[in-house]
Order: sequence, then C-alpha cells, then structure tokens
Amino acid sequence: MLDFYIIKDEQKKSSSPKNLEFAGGLNDITFNNLQIKGLIDKKHDYYNDFRWSEKIVEKKYNKILIDKITNNTDIKILFEILNKAIKMESGLIAFCD
Repeated sequence: MLDFYIIKDEQKKSSSPKNLEFAGGLNDITFNNLQIKGLIDKKHDYYNDFRWSEKIVEKKYNKILIDKITNNTDIKILFEILNKAIKMESGLIAFCD
C-alpha cells in the first residue's frame, strides 16, 4: 500500500511518517490506473517515496473538479486524499509500506 500523509511545505522530509497525519492510501492497481489517467506523473514509482507540494495538490484537486471526473472509483480515492490536504493547506508525502 502507498500511504499518503499530510505535510506542510516548510517541513523537512521525514524518513518515517510517525509524526504525520494519515491522509489515505492507494493500492498498486489504483496507482497505475491514476498514472494512465494522468493524475499521477509517470516519474513516480509506487515503491519509492515521493512528495507533492501544496501547489501540486491544489493543481491535481482542481483538475479533478474542472474535468468533473469524480465518478470514477480510483479518482474518488485520490480526490479524498487531496481534499484532506487542501483542508489543512498542506502538501502530501507518500510512503510505500
């Protein structure tokens, strides 16, 4: 599972999510489907940690809203994760467990 955690842009990257708030997770199939749909960049690997700034989170969130694509199960999962970060005015960091 690829787990996403809330992280402020000014926070240093942690090697562990111990002190971060959990935002949600994606399985590998959902991750791959979201890459095909262009919502997760191909440069990201399911098995490697990565981070999205608040600006990137907002961009992805707005793309989903503008394209009105919230009726897809995979996109709904990502949208909920992004929504948590938006509400906290934060970015996200992903850790594969």
